Formats: sequence, structure tokens, C-alpha cells
Amino acid sequence: MRSTPGFWDVYAGVYDGLRQAIPYRRLVARTAQAVPDTTDALLDAGCGTGNLLQAVGALRPSIALHGVDRSRAMLARARRRVPGASLIEGDLDRPLPWPDASFGAVTCINVLYAVTNLEATLAELLRVIRPGGVLIASSPAASPRLAALVREHAQAAGWARTLPLLLRLTALLSLNLVILSRGRRRQYHFVGEARARQLLGVDRVDAAYAGQNWFACARKGAVAPRSR
Repeated sequence: MRSTPGFWDVYAGVYDGLRQAIPYRRLVARTAQAVPDTTDALLDAGCGTGNLLQAVGALRPSIALHGVDRSRAMLARARRRVPGASLIEGDLDRPLPWPDASFGAVTCINVLYAVTNLEATLAELLRVIRPGGVLIASSPAASPRLAALVREHAQAAGWARTLPLLLRLTALLSLNLVILSRGRRRQYHFVGEARARQLLGVDRVDAAYAGQNWFACARKGAVAPRSR
């Protein structure tokens, strides 16, 4: 990934504030529910502090949970949150340390925008999925806006509860503004739905995360990802 590990270690200290944000909770729940019932082993690529792994484990207790992240600070929190998961430090810009066809499903949520080469990373994620397995991915769409996330939360929780939450999340919002700025400078990849369909080789992607993300499920063996 382009940014130094130090940034993500700092981000780890405030990241779990998102657990209070309704759009984030909806994205996590949607992803967990998309994991097929037949999945016996799942890898969360860029697992962060373990929020998605925790949700999948609660919904599908029999799944063997695995996670990889480049931030030691993120992983430390994930290990406390999901003690039964197998979690390792690793970089999604490099080959994954698992053999071909190791997992029935791979999830990758709000991570792909920060890798160096989207095509290479997606190919590596698909490599470790078994034939017929699924890649569930979501990442910021072109020109994402924080205001839309705030509005969706306020519509569900009311502004009286939203304004105090924003004050508590000041540090997190500030770091998210850094991420958006890097996207505008093309240091990160905020791609539109058409480009996401091309990358994943799928006919459809959906809007998610208050319309600021694309969300897709790509079954291995259906259509291979297409490069530029």
C-alpha cells in the first residue's frame, strides 16, 4: 500500500469509533450476510480491528476465520476482539502466504483503494479462493463524500444524537479527510462502478455505505478480472 504503516497504526487508535456509525454497521452486516452458508474458511483481507470477522463469526459460528493486515496496531485490537481467529501481519501489495484455493470466501472491505496495483491484488485474492468460492469486496466510489455518511446516520439516529457523535469522532473524521485528499491527488484509487465491474469481471455492483461505496460479490470461475 502507498501510505506508510505509521498512518494506519495511528488510524487504528480511532478507527473503532466507526462502530457507532450506522452506515458502517450496515456495511459490516451486509458483508457478513453475503458470506455463503457453505463457507468453511474465510479470509478477511485488510481485517483492521476485526469488526467484520466478529460479525461473520457471530452469524456463521462454524467458519474458520482468518485475517491479514499490515498494521500491527490494528491486529492487536483484532486479536482481542476475535481471539479465535488466525490473524497475521501482511501486505496486500505482496503475494499472500496461503496456497491456492485455501478459502471458500474472501472479504475485502474499504481496503482496495489503498493498494498499489488493483489488478494484481485482486488476482492474488482470487488465487486463494476455491473454485466456486466468492470474493466480497467494497471500496470507495469515485469522489466519495463524508457528508453523505453523516446524513444517513442522522436520518436513522436523529441530529440530536448525531452532533455529539461527530464531536467524539473528530480525530477519525480528520484522518478520513486525509484519505480523501490522497484520493483526489490520485495516491489512492477511488473508482466508479463501471471500473469496479471491469476489475471484478462482474455484471453488477451495488451502491453501499450511504452511496459512497461500490459493493460486489465475484464468484471465482465465473469471469476472470480484466486488466486495462
